[in-house]
Amino acid sequence: MASKNSKDKDKDKDKGADKAEASGASKESKESKEKKIPEVKAAKPKPSKKGKVKTRFNTTADRTQAADFLEGLSNAIRKGELSLS
Repeated sequence: MASKNSKDKDKDKDKGADKAEASGASKESKESKEKKIPEVKAAKPKPSKKGKVKTRFNTTADRTQAADFLEGLSNAIRKGELSLS
């Protein structure tokens, strides 16, 4: 008699599972469990800019500023306001 009750319970569970699958509820939960979490790559540490000497003029503003400085320097040398010694 005990085995008969357990069989009935198993059948009820199967019916409940079929209803859930028909509604799509269990499929969604299965899919979410199956989805793998993408691996996260560690970010490479950026070197600090502190103490570095700027060796290139990367932007237009940098080049313009450098050109203006050199023009002013050459004008000062021509006028005699500045000497190279």
